[in-house]
Amino acid sequence: MSYKKSAYFSDEHMRLVGVIAALWENLELILQRAVAEVMSHDFARIRMLTENMSISSKLDIIKVHARDL
Repeated sequence: MSYKKSAYFSDEHMRLVGVIAALWENLELILQRAVAEVMSHDFARIRMLTENMSISSKLDIIKVHARDL
């Protein structure tokens, strides 16, 4: 797939969008691993569950388990 330059956005703008997308994906992965850790499960085992959860749902799970600690 080749890159087609946007007529509306500069290359710098599109680069920054890519950086934000990559950082967001990293945050999602960190939260998925945190959910697995607080639930005492293997990450691979609950990945399918957490893959389709919203960030607020993941944070809620972490908060509920943190209260017990």
